[in-house]
Amino acid sequence: MWSWWKCGTKMPVKILSPALQAHYNQRHRTKAFLLKITARDQTVLGVTGESQSITYNDGAGEVVYSAMIGFGDVAMEQSAGLEVSNTEVTMLYAESGPFSQSFINAGNLDYGRYIIYQVNWADLTMGHEIVDAGTIGIAKNVDGVSAVIELRSL
Repeated sequence: MWSWWKCGTKMPVKILSPALQAHYNQRHRTKAFLLKITARDQTVLGVTGESQSITYNDGAGEVVYSAMIGFGDVAMEQSAGLEVSNTEVTMLYAESGPFSQSFINAGNLDYGRYIIYQVNWADLTMGHEIVDAGTIGIAKNVDGVSAVIELRSL
């Protein structure tokens, strides 16, 4: 949950559940990134860089975040100005999974929406932190083996 105007400041403030904040304050944490994508046709897809898939309900329904080979932590390229922040995610195709070459080449992800959560994978009841959210630019084939998905922050 975001609170954009807290205590009269104009700085975005993240509000975490007390349990998740306490977990973040520990020395050893079990954090995972979850990328939730809503395609143009409203199909919801989830991916994680963890070694096992994670099933998580963000309040809008349960989504299985597939463990994808080639998908790692999202590298954020944040801007200091007012322009849109861009991130690119690279992942290997999975012909049996949601991100097949034909699915990407058909443009199904282009101009969809995304949200990136960070959760405690060992205790999902702690809730989530919203790391980033926005729209998808273009998802494109790189080399026949992987795709690059452009994430455009709000």
